[in-house]
Amino acid sequence: INGNPTTGTVTKAGDIYKKTLTADVARKDKAYDGTAAVKGLAAGDITFHGVVNGDTLRLDQAATDKIQGAYADSNVSRDANGNVVDKAVSYTGFNDALNNYAARNTASDAKNYRLENDGVSYTAAQRKGRINPRSINQGDITFDFKNATKEYEGDTSVKYHGKSDADSVKNYLNRATYQIGTQTIDLKKDLTVNTASTRYDNANVNGGASHDVTYALTYTGGNFEIIGGHTFTKTATNSGYITPRKLITDLKSLAPIKTYDGISNIAAQGKDLVNFKHYSADGKHGADGIVDSDIKNDSTAEFVDKNVAWEDYASGKVKNKDVIYKLLLSGDKTANYELIDENGHAVSPQTSAGKTTIRHDVTAATGRINPVDIMLK
Repeated sequence: INGNPTTGTVTKAGDIYKKTLTADVARKDKAYDGTAAVKGLAAGDITFHGVVNGDTLRLDQAATDKIQGAYADSNVSRDANGNVVDKAVSYTGFNDALNNYAARNTASDAKNYRLENDGVSYTAAQRKGRINPRSINQGDITFDFKNATKEYEGDTSVKYHGKSDADSVKNYLNRATYQIGTQTIDLKKDLTVNTASTRYDNANVNGGASHDVTYALTYTGGNFEIIGGHTFTKTATNSGYITPRKLITDLKSLAPIKTYDGISNIAAQGKDLVNFKHYSADGKHGADGIVDSDIKNDSTAEFVDKNVAWEDYASGKVKNKDVIYKLLLSGDKTANYELIDENGHAVSPQTSAGKTTIRHDVTAATGRINPVDIMLK
């Protein structure tokens, strides 16, 4: 044609592009380990589709290790009834795997293939993977508690800053951990406290010595199956303190008054003379100072002398005079109380005889002796 031969061979440069494949991965389940990573992917779990007839395409384990699988998240998935269900799962790194295998096996067909988008993804409905709950023993969990503390109130209940609800009491739990290899899992967020069964070992102050505190806990999470049950108790040894109940007597509100009778005695005694209130820093002292019915209020008082205190004798004006108050509580549980002044400090001196009494003497100008009216004939 046009003087050129019509037969022969013409050689020019040309390209052969890698054929695009799809891949399928076998179903992979694992026990919860705190990560979303698929574990235990084996060479036999990978199947390629679209390979040219006559070619052989398979990976070895070294190449398969280049493929990374991940579940939708790291947790066990459950349905509305609490049953474990499958999860979405995806894989990437297929092209790295093919290139790795081809580089080490130069005669293989791997160098001729690739995966578009380098991966494959499955929905949960495709049933390709699941994270199952991990079975553990109660003793496998390591607990760390803060020191619990409360003011004496005559019972063994546990309170956090005066609050007894479950969320408040749970603040004493620092962490509850389980170790999976190098992974530390904290179960605290999945634990609830049963306050009705959470207790100090006894209700008393113990002279300031520590208490054992037993916490009743329930695991409510879905990632573990706890052998022996999800509700259990854990005792925190020497981690609780009960402080003395603070009592205050508001002497300013007391006003013993009598008409001169030649003696300094005041007839009123005990609760008819003075009440012990529960001290509050805001000054709103509670009426429930003494919570033990067997504690007796044996307080007494007397004027410093038997005489009327005159402010102005000529006008007949009388003024208050000092009263000596002998504050006295008696009973087997008095060691659980202390007397406090208006600033929240323990009063001094404050004596306790055999830990069955609390006594404090205080003088305050709160009383008055009125003169006797004398009628002259």
